[in-house]
Amino acid sequence: MRSRFSEVVVAVAFTTVASATGCANYGSNGVGIEASSNGGSAGAGGTNGSGGITPMANTGACTSVAPCGGDAVGTWNVTSSCLNVAGDLNVSLIGMACSSVPISGSLQVSGTWIADTNGTYTDNTTTTGTETFTLNAACLVISSTPVDCRGAANIMTALGYASATCTSNANGGCDCSAKVDQRGGVGLMSPLASSNGSYTTSNNALTTDDTLKYSYCVSGNTLTLIPQNTSTTATGIVVLQKNGTSGAGGASSTGGQPGSGGAPPTGLRHATLPST
Repeated sequence: MRSRFSEVVVAVAFTTVASATGCANYGSNGVGIEASSNGGSAGAGGTNGSGGITPMANTGACTSVAPCGGDAVGTWNVTSSCLNVAGDLNVSLIGMACSSVPISGSLQVSGTWIADTNGTYTDNTTTTGTETFTLNAACLVISSTPVDCRGAANIMTALGYASATCTSNANGGCDCSAKVDQRGGVGLMSPLASSNGSYTTSNNALTTDDTLKYSYCVSGNTLTLIPQNTSTTATGIVVLQKNGTSGAGGASSTGGQPGSGGAPPTGLRHATLPST
């Protein structure tokens, strides 16, 4: 997995380093009814069904779940996500003179993920967010070629960022902000993210294309993915609901008893006519 990742990143970095030393180009993505008389009472309506999980914003600490494995086959809709990114980003993969830089940020996921019985998947998810990091002066050398902050920002897109912006700081380094806008690769930013491919499940782990790995748990109609990132420390979960199981409907209303009508009308007595 790491070897393939390195090959892709190095190839992209080699292509972009030339432009970084000249005019740096930023990423193309910039970044009830009353009854009638004497009728029974009206029926009570059923209660509202409980819907699926409500999407939540990433507002701080993210909860997690214990991996339990299970059958991942089906069409799954993302209902919530909470992913915080922290730790060290490996920048040696793009030829920087330093090996890693501290990073922080948060990610959100939306869309649909489909797993077929034949071991293939279709990933219609989008992962978005912003990550920030600082490059010290020693990092501003790419494959033995010095670069400025703009050049460094251009190179960072080789790691999978849609765009990056770096500005000079007082220490001779760069303060950077990078935008994530990735199709595929649920919650894991990577140049290897794909919209389709093969997947395997084993020992409570789900792996796509032998590259992106998740701990996971299927409970009822809910699939929880816990991304496992080897280059940074990402904590949190992505929760998905099986298609067509958004919630249980309320019980049917019970109608009121029919109204009981009055007694039949009493006819008039025959009058005795006087004799003539």
